[in-house]
Amino acid sequence: MPAVRRIAPSSLRDLVVTVDHCVGMATGAAVISAIAASVAAILTAVNLNLTGRRDHTKWARETSVEVMMAFVDASFAGKDAVKSAIRDGGPDAWPPSPDARCRADALTAKEQMRTMQSRLRLLSTPEVVDAAQMLRAATGEYVRLLDADRATAVDRDADMRRRLWWLRQSFINEAKKALTLPRAWRRLPRTKPSEAVAATGPTSPTRITPGE
Repeated sequence: MPAVRRIAPSSLRDLVVTVDHCVGMATGAAVISAIAASVAAILTAVNLNLTGRRDHTKWARETSVEVMMAFVDASFAGKDAVKSAIRDGGPDAWPPSPDARCRADALTAKEQMRTMQSRLRLLSTPEVVDAAQMLRAATGEYVRLLDADRATAVDRDADMRRRLWWLRQSFINEAKKALTLPRAWRRLPRTKPSEAVAATGPTSPTRITPGE
């Protein structure tokens, strides 16, 4: 019959200590792994949040630029429709008929400006909205020349177009500040539309102040 080996007490204690040590190491490794997983999850959430904010900011900026450009384009379209009607309409063809192309184009531009201004209220600053309101109101006043007598329309045409030009530049200045683009113009551009030239002269050093 084989002999049974007895484990000395000291050896048994060593075994227990060894087992406890192994269990402790395994528990510590599990804790460290859990902490690492938690940290990774937090970093992932933070990264996703920052990415989402950047995407939202990018979308808002790009949309704002599109809306501002559409607003300015509509202001030009309304002005050009009335300007052409006054320039081309003779005494016998004034005021333009209700279904005249110039009247339809001018009214379409007014509606487009109203729609774009509503979007600006959601996307941009109060200063941009105020400048847009002033430009839209002045454009509507200019469009109403189509219903005035021809002498009044011809007499007020140049002054009203000059005012539109200044208000459009004020809107552009506020838009550039809101978008943190290069600083707003503080002088007239060297290449100016006819209404600005008529107002200041072709070589005038006149400076403009944003919001005027």
